[in-house]
Amino acid sequence: MREDLLKLIDNTEHIKKKFHVIDSENLPTHNVIYNDADFSIWKREVQLELQDIYDRTQGQVYLGCTRIDKAEI
Repeated sequence: MREDLLKLIDNTEHIKKKFHVIDSENLPTHNVIYNDADFSIWKREVQLELQDIYDRTQGQVYLGCTRIDKAEI
């Protein structure tokens, strides 16, 4: 899981290259990525990894190497 998230983070530079310009007669030029399939897949994978981390650690706060339950705070 951690390795999967780190791999996705390492792919950030590749994903940044997916930005492209959308030009319109009536609107200003915009540099976008939302309509790129690779970006959509990458974004969803990041969301799923982060959700998994949240689900596994819900109710816990980590300070350094010490785990503290929210109930103790």
